[in-house]
Amino acid sequence: MLLYLVSWYWNWVDYQIGFHTHHMTNAQEKLQMFIHLLATHQTNSTLTTYLDVEVLARLVMVEASKAYLTKEVDQDNKEGLFQEYKSLCHKMAETVLDIQPAYPYPHALVSTLIESARKHRFFAQHLPSLTEVKDQGQNQSSLEAFLRHIAFSSLGLGDFSSQKPS
Repeated sequence: MLLYLVSWYWNWVDYQIGFHTHHMTNAQEKLQMFIHLLATHQTNSTLTTYLDVEVLARLVMVEASKAYLTKEVDQDNKEGLFQEYKSLCHKMAETVLDIQPAYPYPHALVSTLIESARKHRFFAQHLPSLTEVKDQGQNQSSLEAFLRHIAFSSLGLGDFSSQKPS
């Protein structure tokens, strides 16, 4: 059940990214929007009347590692159970390569952003001495600034931490 819910969540994030970036042609803006969506709390919308996205996002923040860090991970992967997560990472890694074609670690960067968003939101709420990110409720501007710093500094494009997505 946990694998199903985590996969559903990554599909939801992928949908949100597609919805918010379909009109964008600038890869840097797409990456900024991806980071913005990772950093902000997911809220319910009329598209999800059958599922509480806020609860699902909290579940993923706290429990997602348990879906991946298992003894059966290799077999689960062969069966395609992590396809949604891998697809999302691949899609965003292509955006990273659109920005910086010679960047050697696009998948590692994207998966680091995703996992950092999850973990630092958790740390801010429960173990605040492990992060400078502050729990700011719906407004996660410090988390967003941190993720932008990681992404754009890694790509050699300076610190885009104060810029907002279009």
